[in-house]
Amino acid sequence: MERTAAKPRILLIYRMYSSSFTAYPWIFSKGDEVRVDVIAHSDHLIHKSAWVASKIKVGKNEDFLDRLNEHLSSVHYDDVLCVDEPARTMLLDSKGSAGIPEAYLPLSKRMLRERVAVDKEAFSNWCHSNSLPVPRSVIANSEEETMTAASEIGFPCVLKGVAGAGGQEVVVVRDELELASACSAMSGKTGWLVQEFIDGPVGTAIFVARKGQLYASCSFLNRHCTSRGIGPVAVCEPFTPKGVDDAISVVSRHVDGLTGFDWMRRKDGSIVLIDPHFGRLVPTGAVAHLAGVDLGDAYLRSLRGDTALESRTSINSSCIWVFPQCLQLILEGSGWAAMRGASPFRSNSRIFFCAPGESRMALSQFLNYLVGWTRVRLGALKQMILSR
Repeated sequence: MERTAAKPRILLIYRMYSSSFTAYPWIFSKGDEVRVDVIAHSDHLIHKSAWVASKIKVGKNEDFLDRLNEHLSSVHYDDVLCVDEPARTMLLDSKGSAGIPEAYLPLSKRMLRERVAVDKEAFSNWCHSNSLPVPRSVIANSEEETMTAASEIGFPCVLKGVAGAGGQEVVVVRDELELASACSAMSGKTGWLVQEFIDGPVGTAIFVARKGQLYASCSFLNRHCTSRGIGPVAVCEPFTPKGVDDAISVVSRHVDGLTGFDWMRRKDGSIVLIDPHFGRLVPTGAVAHLAGVDLGDAYLRSLRGDTALESRTSINSSCIWVFPQCLQLILEGSGWAAMRGASPFRSNSRIFFCAPGESRMALSQFLNYLVGWTRVRLGALKQMILSR
């Protein structure tokens, strides 16, 4: 097996998504202080990154996990990181059968066993055991149980799939009629979380921790998200409400790496934790430097075992537009509304287009989004013409 030189070497696993995750090779490389390799499908955009040292390409007919195992058997890494949720799911589902070295798994044995990162009920129980606030919720495994749970919690309430799905299985129901419609739409599915509806701001906390030490943290308020508000963050704002730092302090004692969690703030100012990103990266981390937090430096110090010198948000911007999510927001028709409330042209606003040296990759990403949007529009037009 090839061993690492003095320079730390890490592997990033891109299973499916790109979005602002494409900034992470630059974040981790620290100007070439860390060797960053990536593994992804051969057509993944990340292979165009200027900050990647070795690009392991998985062919269309290859099994991703087999290719990963083959590579890990010949190269030693100081750390292996799951970039997106599908990458984390792949490793967690394969534990104990695929031969992935335990040191490379994204979570501790206990968190793997308890499924804290992937099961919302387990996450809620874990939060309760660590005195972390979460919304009131009930697990329902049938339509009847869902109706009963919603009646107990009260309207409005939120229905979520027990396993995370990137916001695709989140429904807000405001009365019994909407609840009946939602139950009909999800007929055949089991395992739903009926959760208290909180009419308050949503945000994401990001941190770097290792062996119980906290090296860096920041928090962002979600100003605008794609996919009608349930997709990735397109416009955010550095913001750390009361209680978030305390929650980060508790979570970082149990979770290693660069990761985070989502939070919501109630009307009384208190916060609750709603979704974990444990064991994977966070898209908003791409703009942490615009809030004065160098996640790459903190990660390198944690990797070397240096003394923890925690850095926190030190630059306040009114808003940050995050590419390519902000482009998707515009193509969805929500750009004008976002500009009215969070204009990118204000003096203290920022637009993050790409990492230094990544203009070629960003241009490809821009064109991919335009081509995809054009295909959707043409498909809709064709359908309209044929239906006449």
